[in-house]
Amino acid sequence: MFNLRSRFKSLSLNRVLVFLLSTLLTGCATPVLYSNSRVSEMADEALFLLLPSVIHGLAGDRMAKEWLLYRSFVDAFADRGLSSERLNKRRYQIDFVELSWQMSHAMQHLVTVHDSYDYGQAYTFGDSGHSQDRFYQLDIELSRLAQLLRSDSQLAVRPDYLALIHIDSLGVSAGGEQLKYRVVAGIYSLPQQRLERVLSLVQQTPDQALAIEHDLDILGMLVYRQLFELD
Repeated sequence: MFNLRSRFKSLSLNRVLVFLLSTLLTGCATPVLYSNSRVSEMADEALFLLLPSVIHGLAGDRMAKEWLLYRSFVDAFADRGLSSERLNKRRYQIDFVELSWQMSHAMQHLVTVHDSYDYGQAYTFGDSGHSQDRFYQLDIELSRLAQLLRSDSQLAVRPDYLALIHIDSLGVSAGGEQLKYRVVAGIYSLPQQRLERVLSLVQQTPDQALAIEHDLDILGMLVYRQLFELD
């Protein structure tokens, strides 16, 4: 298995992280992790390409919030992650931002409604079952991206997985004091072209700019630990 616990230098530091994440995100509902038993175990040396984070429905500067969340996610992966800004998007016909949004928006629907981890398989479950289906298009774009990453001679290293995190607002309480939002994150295996894991959690926080920014700044580590089932 991918022994990510080795990244933490001491038991005391590990306990501090657990304590901080559990106390600072007190409005976080119990996360639900969906794991695909049909994919291979992740190797110790596996690398993750972190696709851009997408946020919908939170007030304020959306791009600034997306960047804050993304940097939090990148920092959590440390040397196991390849940030998308390190890869020249102009080399690819696929738009990373759009693909990230499409993938993350469909992930929870895929695992909860279709009980599937395969975008290509899921389109056959829909009413249309033709090339306009969103799952069909996602499967095509992900196949193209996997091929481009494998064949691009300019890349010094090639990722084994895609990782991404997405937020959708669930609205503000009647009193206007509390904001609820859903966080969905996932890991996609490039060789097997299937989702590896999907995480869903709902967070409640004061509807204030500083409180929201505080959440975004630590959500990357919280989600990372849940995805890899770290104690």
